[in-house]
Amino acid sequence: MMSAIAHWIGITAFVGIMATLSLQPVHAWDNAQSKSKATDDVGAPDKVADRLKIKMDVDFRRTPLQEAFAFVGDKIKTKIEIEGDALKAGGFTKNMPQTFSGDGMTALEVIAKVLEKYQDPNKPSNTMVIVVNEEKKTITVMTKAFADQQKLTPYEVFKK
Repeated sequence: MMSAIAHWIGITAFVGIMATLSLQPVHAWDNAQSKSKATDDVGAPDKVADRLKIKMDVDFRRTPLQEAFAFVGDKIKTKIEIEGDALKAGGFTKNMPQTFSGDGMTALEVIAKVLEKYQDPNKPSNTMVIVVNEEKKTITVMTKAFADQQKLTPYEVFKK
C-alpha cells in the first residue's frame, strides 16, 4: 500500500512539474534566439575576407572536420557551411579527424592547414575548397568540382 502511494505522489509531482513548464512562454525564448542570431557578427569586420585575418589559437586533437570549421566560424563570427553532398561525392566526410595545433594563426591559415590534406594535384577537381559569399557573410566548404558545377569561384586559400 505504501509503495502505491509513493508511486502516485511521484507521478503527481511529475505531472505538476510538466504542467508548470508547459506554461512558460516558448515564444519569449524563440525571440531571444532570433535576436542573438541577427547580432552574432556584431564587432566583426564587415568583409569575410577581413574576418579571415583574425588570429586564434587552435588545438585540434582528432577533431571532426565539421567541429574544426565550427570552431573557426565561431571565432570569426561567420557561418561556415559544409556542402555534405559535394564532400561525399569527392570521397570526404564531415567527420574526418583534424589533428594540429598553433598559436596566433589567422583563420585563413587554420582553414589552409585543414584543406592541405585534401588537395590532389593529380585530380584538382577532387580537392576541397572554400567559397566565400560576401553578400550573405558565409563560407561554404565543398569540392572544386562542385564549385565549378555551380559556377562558383573558390577562395584563394594557399599563398602562391
